[in-house]
Amino acid sequence: MFLPVALIEAGGGFERSRIVEALKGVKWIVESDAGRATKKTRIRGGLNNLYYICEPGQTCSLSTV
Repeated sequence: MFLPVALIEAGGGFERSRIVEALKGVKWIVESDAGRATKKTRIRGGLNNLYYICEPGQTCSLSTV
C-alpha cells in the first residue's frame, strides 16, 4: 500500500497520473474504490487514500493491514 506522496517518490520522477496509468496497464493496482485508483483505508483512526499495489503472480495479503 502506498500513500500518494510515496507513490510519487517511488515513481522515478514521473507525474502521479503517468505512474497510475502504467500500474493500471499492467494490472498492479489490485484493490480500489469504484472509479478511483485508490481505496479509502482507516489507519490508526484516520482515513487515507491508499494505492494497493501487487505484482501479478505474487501473493499479497490485504488481511494483515
